Amino acid sequence: TNIGNSNQYIRKMRTAFRPTEDASYLVRVENRKKMKELMIDRPLGYGIGLSKGERFEPKELMPYPPDSWLVSVWVETGIVGLALYLTVHGVLFAWCSWVLLFKIANKRLRGLLAAWLCMNAGFFVAAYANDVMQYPNSIVVYTGFALCFAGPYIDKVMLEEERQKKERKKNANQFYNMFMNGSCDEAAIVAQKCVSTNPNINKVQFMAVPSSVSYGTPVV
Repeated sequence: TNIGNSNQYIRKMRTAFRPTEDASYLVRVENRKKMKELMIDRPLGYGIGLSKGERFEPKELMPYPPDSWLVSVWVETGIVGLALYLTVHGVLFAWCSWVLLFKIANKRLRGLLAAWLCMNAGFFVAAYANDVMQYPNSIVVYTGFALCFAGPYIDKVMLEEERQKKERKKNANQFYNMFMNGSCDEAAIVAQKCVSTNPNINKVQFMAVPSSVSYGTPVV
């Protein structure tokens, strides 16, 4: 299929499935071999921002253009920086996965964060073939990691809201049953405001009490 070939990133990724037929891919492979020879004596790379840093006019510059984000990291920080970069992000993925599996009880929240984490994994797979971690994509990726770490705290808030919702529903049912099944023919509903620790929440308690003003009909 040729669907999406108008997009340069899709077109470049698609070359991985037919490498021997794509001249661009063969050129990139040859460039990586030449880069490897130059990087042998540079374990720390050329420097941050110098994989495509012609505008800075540095003394030394990689003569071959990087074709992906991971190659850029390798050129700028060397094998040491690339290994550190992959290790840190491997730990991030493993830690976030552990948090999602064992620290978050709300299934809806876990599903949303798991989907975001899978999207992050897709970005890093694509980073081997494309320069996908440029602005603003990096903001989306690291926001996903941050939300995974904040997940347990968000989970507590959501669980508390669910508990309060169930408690309000239970209290409403109890009040309704008490009022409808009570032995008093003359009753009134009394609303009493309760103290709330949250200024944004108003708590009201409803009570069914005997009343001589109801005249056989409940008064609200």
